Parts: sequence; C-alpha cells; structure tokens
Amino acid sequence: MPAGKALDLCHTAAVADNGVRVQGANSYASLEGADVVIITAGITKAAGKSDQEWSRKDLLPVNVKILREVGAAIKQFCPHAFVINITNPLDVMVAALREAAGLPAARVCGMAGVLDSARFRRLLADRLGVSPRDVQAMVLGVHGDNMVPLSRFATVNGVPLGELARQGWISEAEIREVERQTRAAGGDIVRLLGQGSAYFAPGAAAVAMAEAYLKDQKRVFVCSCYLEGPYGVRGHCLGVPCVVGAGGVERVIELPLDAREAQLLQASIDEVREMHRQLAAADAAAEPGAAEPSKACDAAAAAPQPPAAAPADAPAPAAAAPDAAPPAPAAGDAPAAAAADCGCSPDKKEDCCDGGDKNKSSGKFFHHLKEKLHHHHIKKH
Repeated sequence: MPAGKALDLCHTAAVADNGVRVQGANSYASLEGADVVIITAGITKAAGKSDQEWSRKDLLPVNVKILREVGAAIKQFCPHAFVINITNPLDVMVAALREAAGLPAARVCGMAGVLDSARFRRLLADRLGVSPRDVQAMVLGVHGDNMVPLSRFATVNGVPLGELARQGWISEAEIREVERQTRAAGGDIVRLLGQGSAYFAPGAAAVAMAEAYLKDQKRVFVCSCYLEGPYGVRGHCLGVPCVVGAGGVERVIELPLDAREAQLLQASIDEVREMHRQLAAADAAAEPGAAEPSKACDAAAAAPQPPAAAPADAPAPAAAAPDAAPPAPAAGDAPAAAAADCGCSPDKKEDCCDGGDKNKSSGKFFHHLKEKLHHHHIKKH
C-alpha cells in the first residue's frame, strides 16, 4: 500500500507543478538518515467518548506499544532527526517516544497546540466577524478536554480581546462559549465523521512545524515538549509556547498566568500525570519483575504558582496528514519522502493498519491519520 500511495502522490505533485519526490516503503530501514520524522500512528478515539475515557481504556495501551517500536527504529536509523508526534494521547506519547528513541528534549515534540490554537483563532474570528488571519490566540496544556484556551492573551491585529469586549464586540459569556467549543472541536469532528478523526488541519500544522525546523524560521508554536521547570512542570511533556528553528525546540516561553488560568493548567498537568500512572501500572502488569517504569511516569509535577496577573492587554508518504497537499519546496529543493508500515501485532491490525476497508478510498491524498503508521522522510537540500 505505501508504494501505491507514493505513486499517486507523485502524480498529484506533477499536476500541481511540484517537484517533490515521494517514496513508499514497508520497512523502517527507509528512515535511514531522515532529517524529520512525523508520526501519525495508532487507533483513534471513538465517537461519543470523552478524551479521558477513550484514552484510558483503549488508546493508551495500544498506541504506546506502536510508539515504542517506532522510537526504537528512529534510534537505529535516524538518531539525529527532528521528530514530530501526532499520535494520541499526545502528551504521554511524546514522552514515551522520547524515551524509546533516546532523543534529547529539543528534538522531539508533539503537534497539538498548533491545531488547538488554530481552532481557537477560527472560532474567535467567526464570533467577532473578522478574518482568522488577524486573530492571535493560543491554547496551553494537554491535548484533550483539559486544554486551556488563553482568552486573556488573545488579540485581533494587536487589539486585545478584552478591549473588544469592553467595546461590545463580544461578551464574557460568548468568550467562555468559544473556549468550550475549542475544547470540543476535535470530538465534534470525530462525531461527524463517524469513524477516524481530523486529518486536514493536523497535517497542515505538522507541515508548518517541519518547515520551521528545516528552514530555521524561528516560529513560535504551542507544542507538546519535555519540561524541566517551566509552568511548574518537571519530567512531563505538555503543550506550551516555544520557538521552533534549526535547533528543534529552542526556547520555551513562560507566560504569567492568573489564578484561574493556573488552576485550569493544573488540571491539564494532573491529567497527564494520571495517564503516566496508568501506563506505569500497565507496564508493571504486563512484565512483572521487569525494569522500573519510565522516569517520566514517576516524575512529579509541582502545581504552578499563579504570579501576579498580567495586564488585560498582554498579549508517505510525505507531509503529515492524509488529504493535505505537501508544501511547495523552496527554490531548488526537492524533498524526498518515505513511509514505513507500522508492523503492529496481528491482533491490532484490525484497529491500526489495513484491517477492514478503512484505507481503501482511492481519493485519499494520504493515509488516514491515525489508522496507518507513516514515517515522513524529509531531506534537506
């Protein structure tokens, strides 16, 4: 299947006058020397279930097994790659991947905050009647029901959202409703699709992150990255604003949260810690007498202390997702891309890979986001 998808992408690129070269493979060996690896593996959330309920019962034990296998392959074939994970439950998977691949904190992160922030921006823009291009807003914390949309820091072309509220553009109740819709957006897509989850927007977000690394753009994104102190978090991965450039995750930006925001963020931290506990317990049950669980599972996260409130005006095959067109390369560039099959156990094929007819649609531009393991091998030129 990867070879067929790759050939289809090559033909599509020609139609779009794009010189990108795409290769499909069923072996992790195709990752040899990759500069960027984007992972979209595993099963997806079921419609009608909360992020916590589905993650705890189904996603966590299945997807962590896949991510650990992928991490081992990265360690063997491309230990110097910049790795972007999209697999859920995202923040815990980033930590597991980092440990399995032996990667430094700067070279592994999760794509979630870019997507959640984009949804937040779009919803605010629709409510205000302005273009999303002029809305700056971000979402912190876990990729799930306890994410934290930061309305206090949102602006419209430099004008604080709070000022627009004072002028009657939007009410406090409407702002809270937009925050609620932002948290529910992913679940809404799952419900409307019936099976699977979003893949156009996640793909575009992952491409933006990869491009920021490859072209040293110094973009500020909210990414799930490994923290050792910021926001009172130690030894866990969590979505925070950071600078992405040639050094990977180069800097973390710590915002002055008020009491309400700090309390909401603590709920995010608690959710991540609880999933780590579940993972540690599952590991211990599966392999009694084995080595102690990951340090990430045992690390404590201190509650962030709310600092003084900030002023109200304070601020493939190929790319990451199915159906999202690959980015046009820079002049003279022709990035190579390769995908590897996930190699998951036969009992999980039904859910994860080629079981059933989930990936049979010939019109799909890429594999279904969470139903097929992809490694994206993007070469610098």
